[in-house]
Amino acid sequence: MAIDAFTLAVIQNALIGVSHEMKLMTMRAAYTQLWKEQGDLSCCVMDASGEIVAQDPTGFPIHVTTMPFQLRGLIDGIGADNIRPGDVLMTNDPFLGGTHLPDVLLARPLFWKGEPYGYLCNRGHWADIGGMGPGSYSPATRELIQEGIVIPPVKLFENDQLQQPLVNLVVRNVRNASVALGDMRAQYASCFSGERRLNELVGRYGLDTVREAMREVLARSEQLTRSRIASFRSGVYHARDCIDGDGFSSDPQWITATVTVSGSDITVDLSASSSQSRGGMNCSRASAISGVQYAIKSITDPENRPTPAATALSRSSPAPARYATRSRLDPWSAMAKSPIGCLTRSCGRWPTPHQARCLQADRARRALL
Repeated sequence: MAIDAFTLAVIQNALIGVSHEMKLMTMRAAYTQLWKEQGDLSCCVMDASGEIVAQDPTGFPIHVTTMPFQLRGLIDGIGADNIRPGDVLMTNDPFLGGTHLPDVLLARPLFWKGEPYGYLCNRGHWADIGGMGPGSYSPATRELIQEGIVIPPVKLFENDQLQQPLVNLVVRNVRNASVALGDMRAQYASCFSGERRLNELVGRYGLDTVREAMREVLARSEQLTRSRIASFRSGVYHARDCIDGDGFSSDPQWITATVTVSGSDITVDLSASSSQSRGGMNCSRASAISGVQYAIKSITDPENRPTPAATALSRSSPAPARYATRSRLDPWSAMAKSPIGCLTRSCGRWPTPHQARCLQADRARRALL
């Protein structure tokens, strides 16, 4: 079915409003100053396939752009057939599409008359998630399990009933149980509030119209991004940056990007980056891809508010990313997963070479005009 521009605009802004209200509610109900003052959390509305259709305008890029990957990890871990109305899903595993252990994701599946149509996601950086260092940071970590408790895909709520043994297990393994419990409550309360708002929207416009609006938002977002990429000069561009050591060595940790522009497509090859580091400077696959998304957004459309443009990049079109096995941008070990707590050092650094290459392509295109 086709949707007119006015209805699309109303529904899109309503979806954005839901995600923004979720974040504001979490901040007001939270215990930790990380959320109440800094707002170190992000909220999104996802469609039934797990793609972002709306995000809080003040969300963090690394939170938002990795959510589709971690939501997919949640769904795969629990099983799509096992997800039912009344559930709230939970995980913080960086290697299931996450960032680092303090970033805990809660997801509420959305149903209308028994039919699934989306998810509400709230990811927040907890003040502490256990581990050997206060705040779950330590330069001495060599394994992921030293950085805190790893929460696999689980149901925090089932049939709208809180799973108290799971809550007890999590909060017993952090340094300030009252803060953790209060923040967890703020997160899932925002999901319940957002669900009420979305059900009001579906009740007003109908499920088919809301679904079509979601599809159109994604389609237009990709179209806009591709049109900007197509303005770059096609070619292959190279750049690199480094981090000064990994906590155990002063050897440079290189982040190397080869960016290939071809029409409206960009391929980013990170396989020449340094190998997995011993310290917590590693970066999960999803976080590395989020750096690609952030760089492309900042180059192609820096003026406008955040849109699901990055979501269009998260799978394969128009910007796939390649990695080397056991690269520091995709670390993995058969026996123990690598430390990743200080990934913000990597994520904050490595968009730089990608942005540099995109800017070079843009300047080359302008020189031909």
